[in-house]
Amino acid sequence: MTGNFRSFDENGQMIRTGRSGEGRRGVVSAGRAEAAAIGRDILRQGGIDNCDAVAAVSEDDSVNLMAAQLAKNIFRRDKVICRVSDPHLQILYHKAYELETICPTVLTEQAVFRALSK
Repeated sequence: MTGNFRSFDENGQMIRTGRSGEGRRGVVSAGRAEAAAIGRDILRQGGIDNCDAVAAVSEDDSVNLMAAQLAKNIFRRDKVICRVSDPHLQILYHKAYELETICPTVLTEQAVFRALSK
């Protein structure tokens, strides 16, 4: 998916904007924060009411889970991606919360194995 995006820190301050193509809009939750800092107001400030997708991609798995759950269950966004650093939590988030997840740890592991097998 391509389109407009906005990145916000835990205080709701915009830290990055961009555009990449087709005209879809998305919100990216980014930055290191306490789980309680991610809330409806910050997601609304990020434009969640008018977006096609949400990517919760902070360095804190708990923050990402909260943002992703709000996006999916409260704001009813169809496309929600949740970054999860812990491979075990990735499985839990995917199965228990029915969230689409990405795990940098697993992606790195796969890339290393591919590189070593060449």
